[in-house]
Amino acid sequence: MAYKIIGAALGWGAQHTQTAQGPAYLKEWGLVQRLARQHFNVEWQRSLSAPALATESYNTKLNAIIEFNQQLAQWVEKMLHAQHLPIVLGGDHSIAIGTWQGVCAALPPKARLGLIWVDAHMDAHTPSTSLSQAIHGMPLATLMGYGEATLVQCYSKGTTILPEHLVLIGVRSFEPAEAALLQRLGVKVYTMADIEAQGFTSICEQALAYLTQQTTHLGISIDLDSFDPKWAPGVGSPEPNGLVPAKVMPGLSKLLAQPLTALEIVEYNPQLDKANNTAQLVQELICQLPSEHQTYG
Repeated sequence: MAYKIIGAALGWGAQHTQTAQGPAYLKEWGLVQRLARQHFNVEWQRSLSAPALATESYNTKLNAIIEFNQQLAQWVEKMLHAQHLPIVLGGDHSIAIGTWQGVCAALPPKARLGLIWVDAHMDAHTPSTSLSQAIHGMPLATLMGYGEATLVQCYSKGTTILPEHLVLIGVRSFEPAEAALLQRLGVKVYTMADIEAQGFTSICEQALAYLTQQTTHLGISIDLDSFDPKWAPGVGSPEPNGLVPAKVMPGLSKLLAQPLTALEIVEYNPQLDKANNTAQLVQELICQLPSEHQTYG
């Protein structure tokens, strides 16, 4: 199964839109060529650009995000049907709506998708709980069927991810309403405090064991703000006291060695990067994937 990169240049889901520049920067930086020098073969399949906005009202942004995610979902589904594994590079985290709805559309009817969400944030707001109304803070709630109906049914009809098929890792910045929703739904959440107490590799092993029992297929979404800004400054919403790449890469290698449906890496902001440290982290993450990849079933 070949790896294909889809650049998802969407920034309208965030208060600051510079993450829309992330995919183009990574491509021009020579990500594919750098990966090839490490004997990792991947093709840059497609770059998707967000539509221009006449105004920056919530509804205008919402419609643009829906249009973008429908295109993204179509490409993800197409890649999977062609036996290619999509690596989706963002772009703000609202692109997850398209990525994982596209994955679900490609899976067999009785498949159960499990999703590991590595992030500093819960991303589980709805329009009724979000003070900022920034849609990149809503994708998890959307994927579980909560919030804006037009987003929930953007590409697929109904719930994309069941709460019991979801694991969050690395959380350290969230609002009470998000935590209340995830707690009510019984979503498994590992905070930075849990990681400090149990170790990152142990958390990854627990997450895999849990989802292996619950699901038939696996996907991973990595928000670069899960890492500490000291090592990954070029992100959309930096949060202190995050993951240290050298300490967590063994655990991430375990996750990325699994048969995956898709890998998503989001919120790269080249405007805030220093000495391409965050771009190099994207490269390192992709290199944790096996050279030859098989999917479940």
